[in-house]
Amino acid sequence: MMGTVKRQLRTLANSLGLQLRLILARRWDNAINICHMGAWSGNMGDSVLLLGIQQELRRAAGDKPINFFPVNVQLTRVTPWLARVINHKFDLLLIGGGGLFLHKPESPSRSSWQLDITELELDILTIPVVVYGIGYNQFEFTDRLMPDLANRVLRHLQTKAALFSVRNRGTREEFIRRGLDPNKITVIPDPAMFVGPKPCPIPGLDPNKLNIGINLAADRLAWRYPAPAFETAKAWVMALGNALKAILAHHPGQIYYLSHMLKTDAFYTRILGQILGDKLIVLEDVLPQLFPPTLKLAPCFVDIYRQMSLVIGMRGHANIIPFGVATPVIAMSSHPKNRFFLEEIGTPEQLIDTRYLPDDATTQHIVQAIESTLARAEDLKAHYLKRKRELHQTAQLFNRQIVALLQ
Repeated sequence: MMGTVKRQLRTLANSLGLQLRLILARRWDNAINICHMGAWSGNMGDSVLLLGIQQELRRAAGDKPINFFPVNVQLTRVTPWLARVINHKFDLLLIGGGGLFLHKPESPSRSSWQLDITELELDILTIPVVVYGIGYNQFEFTDRLMPDLANRVLRHLQTKAALFSVRNRGTREEFIRRGLDPNKITVIPDPAMFVGPKPCPIPGLDPNKLNIGINLAADRLAWRYPAPAFETAKAWVMALGNALKAILAHHPGQIYYLSHMLKTDAFYTRILGQILGDKLIVLEDVLPQLFPPTLKLAPCFVDIYRQMSLVIGMRGHANIIPFGVATPVIAMSSHPKNRFFLEEIGTPEQLIDTRYLPDDATTQHIVQAIESTLARAEDLKAHYLKRKRELHQTAQLFNRQIVALLQ
């Protein structure tokens, strides 16, 4: 109870601070002024996503400058007064992308998902509202199902929005089941895949050897793994570590743990380190200047993925970013968003499915997945480049529709 009260007070305090910043914010003359609401939680993947949205919309706008005002929905309550300030200060309210449709009962959000808004505030908004590539973010092993309130607010948001888009067809189907109009849902790609790399050399990396990037997620273990979650997670990462050790016995190289958030995955790196020894390099140890994540650092992070021979990723953007730079990727996850993404890019077989308890055959199964991916690496890269071009055409069309709303 005390934790919930503290979260509510923190959200209210942040909203008051945001209202003050909005009052003081300067509208750019002869520009498109966008209030951009998303979940910016110190995760490098979200930084790449945010930069991707900004870059793609600026390209669509051509010579017309865009002024973005980012708002973290996880720390903001959209009050009636705040909605009126947004009307006064901005030309467009952009909501997304990322997995905003996530229910956390401990959160004070009045919608029951990450956007803390009600039908009242939505009806106050008079400027165009665009929902940009949001995702269904229900974890596999949580009984915290979305209440009907969440669906009701989501339906009202779709009614209010001039344009409404989701990041994959899996999310579209989930939203249709929740009563949304299928004719008003556009599927667009996550724009993190379109962010180009900025050179960021990794100390000691030999491009002539096998370099495997690993990204897992140690937060919310009970939501990610079948019970008993801690023991299951440990068994999976031990199987992964043993598989990587077997791979390195035949392919000289190095394993890199690619952290997306600072000091969150020690549970995994400790186990992998015990198995791999000095064959494991943790990104935040050798390149601490990449943390905490920022928009400026996002292209550097993209380049880290570009330098890998192969990536095994659990977080959504640990699949999306390597795809964008044509690095072969295997999703290792129980979360539906990973399966949805693999379906979007046409490689559903590239999955190590952690919805199940590992057994004696799991290590060999992972070895086979890695060997198969390495054998098909050039074909996968060619496929990624072709599919990325197709997805970019879809994204560009949607972005031009956004700009057209303001002309």
